[in-house]
Amino acid sequence: MRCITTVGRNGKEGVFLARSSDKDTDSSVVRAALALMDAVRVLHIDQIWIAEAESAREVERLRKFAENNNLKGYSGSREAVTYMAEDEAKGFLMGWREIIREDDKPPRLGPMQFQRQDGV
Repeated sequence: MRCITTVGRNGKEGVFLARSSDKDTDSSVVRAALALMDAVRVLHIDQIWIAEAESAREVERLRKFAENNNLKGYSGSREAVTYMAEDEAKGFLMGWREIIREDDKPPRLGPMQFQRQDGV
């Protein structure tokens, strides 16, 4: 389930959950809702899998896992919570926190890591 929070041009805040298992449907609903709200600031929170590949062969193997929406099964993949924020005037900011699962302990989040892109 994805959580989206928004701020409209009029300052009104909104929060909604995207519950569908079809991300294309969710994307269409979110775009329509953001247009209706005249959103100028958006925060999207979701659970993701992160994987890295260094060789062309690994990239192709990773691509096949991704096409099946199953990076969980890819060797070396990591589970994380992602935060993607966009502001009409300030640009785009993306961060993630790895989900750390240890035997006999509740899951915890690792430190926040950021990727910023201005002018988006």
